[in-house]
Amino acid sequence: MSGAGKVTVASHVITQGVGDETILLNTETESFISLNDVGAVIWESLRSTGERDDAVAAVVAAFEAGANVEGDVADFIDELVRLGAVQVSR
Repeated sequence: MSGAGKVTVASHVITQGVGDETILLNTETESFISLNDVGAVIWESLRSTGERDDAVAAVVAAFEAGANVEGDVADFIDELVRLGAVQVSR
């Protein structure tokens, strides 16, 4: 499954809460990413533990979601990698 492995937040990414949103600023590319509630929960879990399974559990707990969110979390991690916000060691 994609998104598997230890996730490390890039040191050049700054996180800022703005109202109800969480904004990630990539200082290398000067691009930003706006996260919705689910994305913010995943992001905070990844920053805390770096484990995909913990991010899945956080989403399930926060939103009473079914355990079938694993693919969505993996896709989100893949997108963060593509945007240069995280790195995944396999």
